[in-house]
Amino acid sequence: MSDLDYLGQRHKQLLRDLAEIKAPLHAAMIAERATGTTQNDIRERSGYKTIQQVRVILGEAQPSKRSGKAAE
Repeated sequence: MSDLDYLGQRHKQLLRDLAEIKAPLHAAMIAERATGTTQNDIRERSGYKTIQQVRVILGEAQPSKRSGKAAE
C-alpha cells in the first residue's frame, strides 16, 4: 500500500469517527429546533460559525454545491 493510499484510508476513517462524535450534538440541535428554538440560538450554543451550517444539519437547507457539505 502506498503512502497516498494509506492517507486516503486514514482520512476516510477520521471523517467517520468525527461523524460519530458529532451525531449526538446534531440530534440535540434537531430536538431543540423542534421546540421552537431559533437557528441563531442553536448556532451560538453549538459552536458552529454560520447559520448555513446549522440549517444544513437541521435539514432546512441543502449543503453548498461547491463543497458538498456544510463548511466547518
